Amino acid sequence: MAENERLEPDKYTFTFVLKVCTGLSSFEKGVNIHEKVVKRNLENDVFIGTGLTDMYSKMGDLVSAWKVFDKIPERDVVVWNAMISWVAQCGEAVKAVELFKKMQIVCVISPSSATYVVEFALILTL
Repeated sequence: MAENERLEPDKYTFTFVLKVCTGLSSFEKGVNIHEKVVKRNLENDVFIGTGLTDMYSKMGDLVSAWKVFDKIPERDVVVWNAMISWVAQCGEAVKAVELFKKMQIVCVISPSSATYVVEFALILTL
């Protein structure tokens, strides 16, 4: 690589950095990374969207987590599990069950074993 060439972060780099920000409880840095993601037009990527949803949820900003979640065009079971889990942990068990049903009926996503663990925990709280 030439001395003046720069390596640009990709979706995996951003996802990893978001995990680090979450682990360090560095909300401001996570928001800064989100801004860089938007500038690179990667916001709709499912990997990055999951990382952003997870970060915002764990930092207690469910409004931003919902905004990111809603922008992901093709959500996989991992991002659904993350959102269901965090909604439930915020005491919104009924909303989490609604998400579980929507995941299966509207979006035709099959639950994983992790989804069933979250759902079982929800049933115990109702």
